[in-house]
Amino acid sequence: MRTIDQPIYQSLDVGWPLVYQMDSLTGWTQGSDVLPDAYDVVTIVDGALTISAPGDGVNNSATEGAGHGLVYREFPAAYSGNFKAGCWWSGVRPAEGTPIIHVDLTKAEGGLGMWPIADILPATPGDQPVWTLAVMGDTNASFASVQSSRGLTAAETDQYNDSRRAWMEIYSVGTKCWVVLDGVHLGVELTIPVNLRGSRYHGIEVDNNQCTVTPGDSSAPYPRTADVPAAYGPLVITKL
Repeated sequence: MRTIDQPIYQSLDVGWPLVYQMDSLTGWTQGSDVLPDAYDVVTIVDGALTISAPGDGVNNSATEGAGHGLVYREFPAAYSGNFKAGCWWSGVRPAEGTPIIHVDLTKAEGGLGMWPIADILPATPGDQPVWTLAVMGDTNASFASVQSSRGLTAAETDQYNDSRRAWMEIYSVGTKCWVVLDGVHLGVELTIPVNLRGSRYHGIEVDNNQCTVTPGDSSAPYPRTADVPAAYGPLVITKL
């Protein structure tokens, strides 16, 4: 049975895995320290990566963090390609958590992640959940300028609509990347942008921009709920 302590689907002696429990952010670079207009500070609350002081600007603001957070670090040269990176998405809707790979905040694409968006059209009635494998952008305004998305099936909507954690892995193989969630290939795939290829900076991104105090708010300021759990460690990076 999968557990929080041993979440991956291969034995840890396959390839060269690096395992970070994420019980501290010491040694990790905060996106907010590099691009304060794009990211809020990531915190750890009750073991979860979250945002304790989420900005209240619009989701696609180019000038404030708006509930987005990023932590990442440099890995050895072997992890510049042909690897998979995994962490736990909390499953707490509408919070989003994802491994983030090939980070380069000097480029417009920023890095690659997979956002389990609870409602792609929050201003319209009902929820339209989607899986979105995309570039995170160097600001919120450039999020998903390159993306592969699909709507959830009815079965997926039922399965991923509670607080059950889900193990998310992003594969980087050659010039392609794709997502496996709880051992299932989601069918979203991207060609890695040229600007990001070879970057060996990887980590976790959390996105609490939809965690508004009043769901469905359609105009700023957005009074976002603090400390909604978005992701959990460990971050496991395994050579393929």
